[in-house]
Amino acid sequence: MNFIAAIILMVVEDESIAYFIFSKVLDKDNWRRLYVADTPKLYSATDALRQHIKKEMPLLHKSIHKFDIYLESLFASAFMTLFSNLISIENATKVLDRFILCNIYNSKY
Repeated sequence: MNFIAAIILMVVEDESIAYFIFSKVLDKDNWRRLYVADTPKLYSATDALRQHIKKEMPLLHKSIHKFDIYLESLFASAFMTLFSNLISIENATKVLDRFILCNIYNSKY
């Protein structure tokens, strides 16, 4: 969560506006459920990812199942930071922009 807040603060220097944006990000598609006990959003997001992999990449899905790989363990950090811990700040701001815009136009998960 702090990665997301930090990126917003870097772009929007006014703390009250940054807080408002951050609050809206958490509200989008109930994303705040990622940061509560038992992280239900993590499980719903990885279930959606698992179904996508199963449909679009059956060989990968077979390997994931064969080796008993838990997508929640692999993607927890990335989902919780909107991948900002894995990419440059410049790209992280682009991801955040698209996350906000995609959730406005396509609330799917």
